[in-house]
Amino acid sequence: MIAVRSSDWQPAVEQLACSRVPVVLAAGARDPIPVPNRAAELARRHPGFHALAHQEGDHGLPLTHPA
Repeated sequence: MIAVRSSDWQPAVEQLACSRVPVVLAAGARDPIPVPNRAAELARRHPGFHALAHQEGDHGLPLTHPA
């Protein structure tokens, strides 16, 4: 899992896109710090990316709702 923790996340996205491995962009629907449609837009631009919104998840999604 790669967590985006700074404004320099774009190079990480491009690196993942070039790696040709499937990427799941998971977001919590109850996140108090949402960025509307970011995951969906990235998934639209990069064929190997898939956006997923967990309806009960919040900003701590990986910790509160592990796969």
